Amino acid sequence: MNPRTAVIAAAITTVAFLGASGTASAVPPVEPGLAATSQVADEYPELTAAAMAELAAGTDVAAAGRKDIVRIATKEIGYTERANNCNKYSRDCAAWCGMFARWVWQKAGVSKLPPAGYGKAWVATYWAKWGKDKDLLKRRPAGTRGGNPQAGDAIVYGVPGSLDGHVGIVVKVHSDGKLTTIDGNLSDKVVKRTIDPKTKTTNGGAVYGYVRPVF
Repeated sequence: MNPRTAVIAAAITTVAFLGASGTASAVPPVEPGLAATSQVADEYPELTAAAMAELAAGTDVAAAGRKDIVRIATKEIGYTERANNCNKYSRDCAAWCGMFARWVWQKAGVSKLPPAGYGKAWVATYWAKWGKDKDLLKRRPAGTRGGNPQAGDAIVYGVPGSLDGHVGIVVKVHSDGKLTTIDGNLSDKVVKRTIDPKTKTTNGGAVYGYVRPVF
């Protein structure tokens, strides 16, 4: 829970337990937004002005962060590497899809990042291992378009431990389950493409799953 949400939750809980009569009362579940603000204002006027403002804003840090990931990745479309795999996303000159994905996440303010370097985030399939270790990996069930990907996720191709595979950024989930992604180091540049995760392979690997960002 982010600090803003914690403050609001604490305020609502306090009001529920104190109440006008000093006895405990149940708090109906509410969604952030103006309608919820009106409901809470009517039933719990003791809420502080600051908490009410937060409720009215309906701030969603994760949603805003995911939008930043998409925005930052989109600006990079068309960037082409220099000679020998050298690129602006790292000082290392090597296959750089993982460098690109990590750079985008870092620019967007993701709080947990796979460690940089060879044998780590520079290896595409390491992202899946790291995501599993951090409880951030969502597997794609074999033969399906499942896995609940979201814009901002890292999409990982290839089985963890393999040097084959690829990693990119999901920027749109279509109603039919297909995905639009932005990927570094495809034909030596940053590319936007739409893929079917059920059948697509890249650099020898099928879509293994998705790693979600944490803000």
